[in-house]
Amino acid sequence: MNSKKKANKSKFKVVFGYILLFSSLVLFTSFISYIFNWKIDQSNVDMIFDRDVEVENLLGKTGAYISHLFIYKLFGISSFILPIILFVSSYYILFNKKIFDLFGKINWLLLLLIWTTILSGYLRSYFPVQSGLVGFEVNLFLESYIGRAGILLILIFSFIISIAILFNITPSGILDLITNLFKAKAVIKPERPSPTMQILCFFILKFFSLS
Repeated sequence: MNSKKKANKSKFKVVFGYILLFSSLVLFTSFISYIFNWKIDQSNVDMIFDRDVEVENLLGKTGAYISHLFIYKLFGISSFILPIILFVSSYYILFNKKIFDLFGKINWLLLLLIWTTILSGYLRSYFPVQSGLVGFEVNLFLESYIGRAGILLILIFSFIISIAILFNITPSGILDLITNLFKAKAVIKPERPSPTMQILCFFILKFFSLS
């Protein structure tokens, strides 16, 4: 009985993982198509059940409606983080990774979703559609209490704090890294990577060390 329960549980995890993977691909495809076709599809998105109405979204009326809901009415361009969450979740489930590690990554991605939603709302003058109604309304609320300068300070401060926590970066560590880069630049070694590449590799190694 126990082996049968384990087999059923394993099958459920596999099916659930593939459902998440499929959902992530559906959302990502519809979102990408929306970026290029939203001006054409926006007037027809409410007539999803009318067979005579045609849309340009790659996933048809369903894709047009889903992308309009998430990007226009909810989170704006930040909605692209949702298929990433689903994709990462499917990876952890299908390959039997530690679920607690998944929860940690999802928490960071949700914080990124909130941060980018507020940022896109802050930049709504330049990207009116991509901010989404949530970002627009949140920024109006915050502006009435702390002004646009206050919102910008919150965005910058929260970004610095998140990077410091996520990559375990301290001010002294940054100074040491910059000092080492300038010292390395003074030594002529053709095979040595550029300072920009060293910084990029540093962040990549830090990220993968979290897994």
